Amino acid sequence: MTFTRINGRTVDVGKTIILIEDIGIEGLRFLTDLKLAVNPHIIFEFETYLFGETFKLLGSIVWMNEIKPYIYQCGLEYVIDESERAEFTPILNKLAIKLQKEPFVPNCSFVTEDR
Repeated sequence: MTFTRINGRTVDVGKTIILIEDIGIEGLRFLTDLKLAVNPHIIFEFETYLFGETFKLLGSIVWMNEIKPYIYQCGLEYVIDESERAEFTPILNKLAIKLQKEPFVPNCSFVTEDR
């Protein structure tokens, strides 16, 4: 994860590793040790690896909960256009079907130890 824009201005602050807990067509839920702002003017970029392909998704945080001391669960809503959404939808459908059959899907950046 990285910040890409704040109030419309491009920023470059490096990347941090987060754990994506759930990913869908509208957004994703993730865990981090960073206390992030819920602000529609801060745009994040998330990079994930699914079926041998790297995907970059942009969005803003719409909610955040501290689930343990210094561990935050956040919800991100994508800020992508319809063509990007249409391109990503079949990948998510394929992922959902594979996950129904097995908990570990090859060629994806899944974590197998306890979160």
